[in-house]
Amino acid sequence: MAHVKQSVTVLDEEEVLWPDESEFIAYYQHFKGLTKEAAQQKWTTEKANPNTRRRGQGSGLRLAVLGIPKTKGQHAQEQSRILASNFALENLEEAQAALKRMRFGSFNLNLSSQAFS
Repeated sequence: MAHVKQSVTVLDEEEVLWPDESEFIAYYQHFKGLTKEAAQQKWTTEKANPNTRRRGQGSGLRLAVLGIPKTKGQHAQEQSRILASNFALENLEEAQAALKRMRFGSFNLNLSSQAFS
């Protein structure tokens, strides 16, 4: 018996950047088009806001800034085979023979005697 499963996953992500003061100011100047003074005022305002997510403190303070949102798509296919049998696999050789009948070939599986006890 063989099974084939296909799936498509779409994931929307928003990257969070953690700039320090100079990086924050440069980000708002370059990506948001603010003047240096407006970007510095934005840092001061966000730094004073207790709801702004932050890391570190003092000169190591970093404030959260959302980056550009992006969407990821993932396509996947999974195949499996089931071997129906009326006998137990008693040793490594029988397990490897069963894998060959399922056309999985030779795998470096850890089929120690503990697996069959």
